[in-house]
Amino acid sequence: MSARDFLHAAFHDSRTHAYRVVESTVWTLIILSIGVLVAEPFFSDGSRGDQILQQIDRVVLWLFRPSYRSSRSPRWGGFAPKCPPGFDSRSPR
Repeated sequence: MSARDFLHAAFHDSRTHAYRVVESTVWTLIILSIGVLVAEPFFSDGSRGDQILQQIDRVVLWLFRPSYRSSRSPRWGGFAPKCPPGFDSRSPR
């Protein structure tokens, strides 16, 4: 099985073990992220708990970064809406 076939199975074929692992991992990260969001107001800024939550949040964001980047990249077939002229920093003024 090529790397391309493995990645396709991991993200698109619900019958494979790789798909179940990826799906479980994604749901765990989503639940962890929601947990951080709910717990955050209960810790004062700079406290040990706040620092731990910030570290967890950074790790979760880092793990989701490839997914976000690939969804924004036209190279990967992701959706990237075009900004109207005047709103995009790359458009001529």
